Amino acid sequence: MKTSSTRSPARIARCLLLCSVLGALPAADALAQGNLGFLKNTPYAYFRGDDSKLMRAAAMGVLKDAKPGNTQSWQNPATGNSGTITLDKMFTGTNGEPCGVLIVASKTRQVSGDSTMTACQRADGQWALATDQGPN
Repeated sequence: MKTSSTRSPARIARCLLLCSVLGALPAADALAQGNLGFLKNTPYAYFRGDDSKLMRAAAMGVLKDAKPGNTQSWQNPATGNSGTITLDKMFTGTNGEPCGVLIVASKTRQVSGDSTMTACQRADGQWALATDQGPN
């Protein structure tokens, strides 16, 4: 298993953003855990209020429907931040679980950006970041 010190900053940023999308890690806590300064120029760094909650709800809607091409938008009028989550494709993971490749586009007043991430559904029905999965 790799430690975070051997992962590239881009890979860590994708992991943190997907954790936000899936609800496992609040933005403020992630930035406060030290040595994550490279996130300062990403939309994630500017998320406030309900931004992460709204993004997470859009991601869950896309994954629940599980139809490639399905897109859910989110917008937070309080912060002006917004984005879209698009399901690019579904595939079967190495353990037989359903996995989806998500295209995450986020826009804040300061910066915008896109990322591609993979999430797989665990046996308990929850979706989680899949760092070792890729579509066949």
